[in-house]
Amino acid sequence: MAKVLFILKRREDYNGIIHSQIGLSTGLYNSASFVNDMLKAYKIESNLAVVIDNNDIDREVSKYKPTHVVIEALWVTPSKFAVLEKLHPNVKVIMVGDFRQLPVVNDRIKGDYSKSLALKEICDYNQVALTKCRRSDVKLFTISQNVEAIEKSDFGSKKTYKNICFTNATRRFINNECMNRFANLKRKYIKVGGLKISEGMPIICKHTIDKYKLINNEFFTVESVDCEKVILKRDDGESIEGSHAFFLNTFELAFCITVHCSQGLSIDEAYSIWEWEKFSKKMKYTAITRARRYNDINLI
Repeated sequence: MAKVLFILKRREDYNGIIHSQIGLSTGLYNSASFVNDMLKAYKIESNLAVVIDNNDIDREVSKYKPTHVVIEALWVTPSKFAVLEKLHPNVKVIMVGDFRQLPVVNDRIKGDYSKSLALKEICDYNQVALTKCRRSDVKLFTISQNVEAIEKSDFGSKKTYKNICFTNATRRFINNECMNRFANLKRKYIKVGGLKISEGMPIICKHTIDKYKLINNEFFTVESVDCEKVILKRDDGESIEGSHAFFLNTFELAFCITVHCSQGLSIDEAYSIWEWEKFSKKMKYTAITRARRYNDINLI
């Protein structure tokens, strides 16, 4: 009898705690959760586990003892697959992901991830390619198939409060520009160090702090700010409060993030992409496929 285990990475680059206390990317959590529930409805044993990184996979597989493991998104390094295959040779592994996005970070194996021998072996040399996209509209999907041919004029050119760029220097510049525009629009802000912090501003955590259940690259919104403290809110409504010093040492503005940080995001509003000419092919693909609608994308 099949026994299925879905394994997701606790996302570090998307609204951290939306559907669960353990921090998941909404889209990945929803898709895995729907299938997990469907399998249970058909009396098939199934479970969903969340791990911090690929070093935790062995623990979850050993604990649940599944016959099949479904890994959502390409975040497991090929070198780790080589280890897992030896530890769990009888477990069938199903990988779900997009090879055209940015490569896996911190892997010891260099080269084309899709051609990794370890990846092929753990998936029994089976690969299924989907031909229809249900995540974005047809126009966006079509143009994403040949990102090298994209011209800036193919998209809008509006400046927005959500941005993706290449360099940290540009990220800091855009965050500062958006901060000033946002603060002037609100006409009410508190100086926190050199920052003008207003209610509603997007914030990103830059350190993982277990004590406060904070994850590196987790997103927040400023709920309130006064002369002594800043209160940030997660999308599930949970709040975290800290002094100005704690805020400055732990968080940054998130009007703009780098394209590497954006991987894994789904953006349901208008956003702007900067430094397009500096992007590699994979960066361009990653940046435009964060959108669901073609008309939401702007190239500056």
